[in-house]
Amino acid sequence: MGDRIIDNKMFSTSEEAIIYDNVNRIIAYLLDAWCSFTGPRKKWYGDDIRGALPIIEFEKLAIFISRIWNKLHKIKSDKEIGISFNFPYEEMPGKHGYSLAKSNWKHNGEPGYLSDILIEQQKNKLSLCIRFDIPKEKKDFYKTRVSAAIKIPREDILFDTLNEFEKEVLRDLHNSIKRLGVNQIRALGTHDSRERALKDVRYEAVKWKSIVNPVLTLLKMQYDDNKASLLEDKAQEMLEYADEAWRKSSHNCNDYEDAMKIMLQEITHKLLKDAFNRCQKTKDDIWKHEEMHNLAHDASIALAISKYIRGISYFRRRPEDMNKTNRRAKKYLYQINEGINMLKELQLESLPPGSNVFESGNREVKSEILLKINNTVHECKTFMRMKENL
Repeated sequence: MGDRIIDNKMFSTSEEAIIYDNVNRIIAYLLDAWCSFTGPRKKWYGDDIRGALPIIEFEKLAIFISRIWNKLHKIKSDKEIGISFNFPYEEMPGKHGYSLAKSNWKHNGEPGYLSDILIEQQKNKLSLCIRFDIPKEKKDFYKTRVSAAIKIPREDILFDTLNEFEKEVLRDLHNSIKRLGVNQIRALGTHDSRERALKDVRYEAVKWKSIVNPVLTLLKMQYDDNKASLLEDKAQEMLEYADEAWRKSSHNCNDYEDAMKIMLQEITHKLLKDAFNRCQKTKDDIWKHEEMHNLAHDASIALAISKYIRGISYFRRRPEDMNKTNRRAKKYLYQINEGINMLKELQLESLPPGSNVFESGNREVKSEILLKINNTVHECKTFMRMKENL
């Protein structure tokens, strides 16, 4: 891993290429700390994931490392020797939040996102730092797992071009990041300020709102295989935006607070701790205010009704699965019931179980159910007032 394999054609200068390679090594070093850690940390939905990080959380880890590294670059140490370079990536919006990217990376001027760049280098055997284990099916790309390409044996080989201050910072980050759970990494990389959090939730709300009417229209239509397939796709998209809005407006709050406590407890480097506190606002500053409270309330309703609609869209195409016990049928029955129970907790209009949704003998949704779904959607008053030009 000491050898540097760099495609200089991808960069303006050899100096730029070396900086990018250093950044890859830094990310790999800290990723390896997390992947190889055997101590206790919070589980990921009941799973104790080790050895590789899910790709979404990998991107959030990279954002956090970049954010704190660049903040340190602005802070002088007592010895007047500090961080000598910034991460050369920018935080750019993707489908569900920000990722590190290099602007004008592609020939058509579009940005290149960090994972895409590293995967391209992996395919061309131009990077030995980070490995992506990508599923064969394109639709399963989100299941990609990311790890350091090989066990990192010696810091002096890995960081032969870094100064001592930079190495001290990395050792401290190495010791602290490895103790974070998967969801804590995601929360820390996603959030840093009230302004960013509000912008992120508003974005998801606007996207959710833009899909609501097409979904309701498709639900009302007479059954047709093509339209039913489109409904499933749109309902899934609607659910994804609702889920992200819910996470960012409330669910990530506790994971963020826990991550902050772990990092502040484990970081010993004075300037690193200072940079961390400047980068990451407190939980209360990000979430404890009226606008976020209103958004969180609407996000819970949106998530509940989106789960319900996603479940019935599945059974509308496959009514024969309603009484089956296979894995997929159980998944979507569970989603319907989750939506029903969430709406009960919110003290909103109750919806029937999946078996009572459709007209007898066909796949049309009962008119009274359509009315209840429509009424529930419009309980998201803050979301429905959102403007698309946010």
